[in-house]
Amino acid sequence: MACGVQVCAGQTERGEGAVPRDRGRARRCGGGLDLLPAGPLQIGEPSLQIPQFYALLAQAAHRTAPVRALRRAWVQPALGEPYLAIGVEVYDGSPQAVESVRLMMQQSVGGVPEGLAVSTVAMADAYDPVAMWMRANGRPFFDREAYAGGPAWGPR
Repeated sequence: MACGVQVCAGQTERGEGAVPRDRGRARRCGGGLDLLPAGPLQIGEPSLQIPQFYALLAQAAHRTAPVRALRRAWVQPALGEPYLAIGVEVYDGSPQAVESVRLMMQQSVGGVPEGLAVSTVAMADAYDPVAMWMRANGRPFFDREAYAGGPAWGPR
């Protein structure tokens, strides 16, 4: 049930990006079945060699204060095309933080190879199977606290 910005050449956005924890369940229930991946998901580490995109995204995340960490996964729905999921962990789920993450992703997708679908996943969504997999199996490729020694968002 990955959600967020679905980006592929010629496609449009499908959601907000990072969704606060308390709104995650409501989003799934009210989002409509047409927005959810079909059937069971196969989730694993991406085998794509796109270091330029990951570096561009990490640089953008460094400039986007609400972003705490970024993770990645390769998702293959039972029906439909596979996609790269980017898990976004934020310090704050405010509308301003959500908008800044949406803009960060929108600006970063220029580094994605043509035709590759990318979707953001809110790591705060306790019921999202992709987010659950990333929390259990995926190490962050960007972790603000590991680089800066503390949060950049809110009081220190």
